[in-house]
Amino acid sequence: MAARKDGLTMIPSEAVEEIRQRTDLVVLAGEYVPLRKRGQNLLGLCPFHSEKTPSFAVHPTRQIYHCFGCGIGGDAFDFIARIERTDFLGATKILAARAGVQLERVPSQETERLRSEHKRQVDAAAKLAALERAAFFETRGECHQLERLYRLASSRLRRIHHGDAERFQGESDLAWFALSEASRQMPKAAAAYSLMAFAPLEQRVDFAIHPGRREAMAEDVLELGSVSGHEVQL
Repeated sequence: MAARKDGLTMIPSEAVEEIRQRTDLVVLAGEYVPLRKRGQNLLGLCPFHSEKTPSFAVHPTRQIYHCFGCGIGGDAFDFIARIERTDFLGATKILAARAGVQLERVPSQETERLRSEHKRQVDAAAKLAALERAAFFETRGECHQLERLYRLASSRLRRIHHGDAERFQGESDLAWFALSEASRQMPKAAAAYSLMAFAPLEQRVDFAIHPGRREAMAEDVLELGSVSGHEVQL
């Protein structure tokens, strides 16, 4: 948590928590960005960089936002600080006035503790968002690689079988093996990609931070045939 350098205004943790409880990030962000419902989240054009395709997501349950385009994210305090171009103290004053919360002075040691705690929370949220984004691109990349391998193997087999199949028997066997492996792995890779694209935030974070659980989670998607209500065609 931040405080003015002159030391006259410092914010108690109770006031910060009360502001947090009284502030709905969906309503707050919606005053600056048109948002549309998508699954359990809301999407809109990011107010912090220029884009044509919505990549700015607000998560109502966790009360955080994240932009998959520019990578920034945080809570209501971080959002208002960025969009109003102020610091945490300025953002807290804006949100306090909006929520009808009276701010009082606290000792400087408490302010430093609050600053450290807020930084820890923001850093933790940023790390989770980075892991989630990396897992998303990893699953998407695996799908693209398998699709490319499938196309290359199929194309090579067609050329071999329209030519001298016996002459290229060894290469034909390798192409059939590549085709078989790509076909076997594609459904699970597609399930993992669908999970990262459509699942609720909690599931996506679970997938991102627990690599050992990813295969089982993808198998669950294959068995159910859907991700949080979104039908998966595999």
